[in-house]
Amino acid sequence: MYVSLGSAYCGGPVMERISSHYGRIPRNSIVVSKSPSNPKNSVCKRVIAIAGDQVLIPDGTTTMVPKGHVWLEGDNFQNSLDSRSYGPIPIGLIQGRAIFRVWPPSAIGTLPIPTN
Repeated sequence: MYVSLGSAYCGGPVMERISSHYGRIPRNSIVVSKSPSNPKNSVCKRVIAIAGDQVLIPDGTTTMVPKGHVWLEGDNFQNSLDSRSYGPIPIGLIQGRAIFRVWPPSAIGTLPIPTN
C-alpha cells in the first residue's frame, strides 16, 4: 500500500529514529532526511532502493545503490528534487521514518511498516 507524501506529516513526534540509527530503512519507507543539496533543510521522500539495488535513472541507464546509501524519490515525480538529481544519499543523512498520517483527517493513523 502506497501512502502519498502529501498525506504524511514528516517531522516532530510522529517520526521514529531507531530504524535510521541502525541503518534499517526498508524500501517504500517515507523518511525525513537532511537535503544533500542544502544540509540546512530537511526533505521528506520515499525510499525507492537500498544498498545493492539497481535503479533506472532519467538518462535511461542504471546505477547501483552503494553500501550505506539509499535512493530517495518524491511522490510528485514531475516536481521533486531527489536522488534522480543528486544520486544516492548516505543513510547517515536520514533523520527518521514517518510513522503517522495526519491528513486527510478521515485517514489519521499510523502508516504501514514497509517490508523489503
